[in-house]
Amino acid sequence: MLDLVIRNSGSVLGRAVFAFSLAAISVLSLVWLSIAVAGWYASLVSPALAAALTGVTFAGIAGLVYLGDRVFRSSADSKPKDTAASPRKTEDLISRATIIAERMAPDSPVVAVIVALLAGIASVSLPAAMSPVLNKILDDVEKSQDGRIHN
Repeated sequence: MLDLVIRNSGSVLGRAVFAFSLAAISVLSLVWLSIAVAGWYASLVSPALAAALTGVTFAGIAGLVYLGDRVFRSSADSKPKDTAASPRKTEDLISRATIIAERMAPDSPVVAVIVALLAGIASVSLPAAMSPVLNKILDDVEKSQDGRIHN
């Protein structure tokens, strides 16, 4: 989703500034998180050991994420793929969520943005087998929205 925002930025300079801003926010977030974890460990053990435990914690989390990604990718690669239908379902999911969010925007803009962001994240991060569940959720949101409009 952020990649789409970066690509749709007005100019090259705008894209560069936006990408740099996101990178800076990410780095600062990791720094603050590591400081918080090190502080928590320092309340339990000596500061030198707390620094080592913080490094081991972050390395362990990165390793677990890497292994989880490899397992997920290998299980996804072993399943037969329907190359023509899968992208269309994702585009349909995103377009439906966008239409719903556009209809929600005048009444509740914050909820509309959240719906659009969550649909984009779900369509990218969840497996294609979850598309029927996500479509059912969008159906429920549309029904509740239609009930609010007509009543």
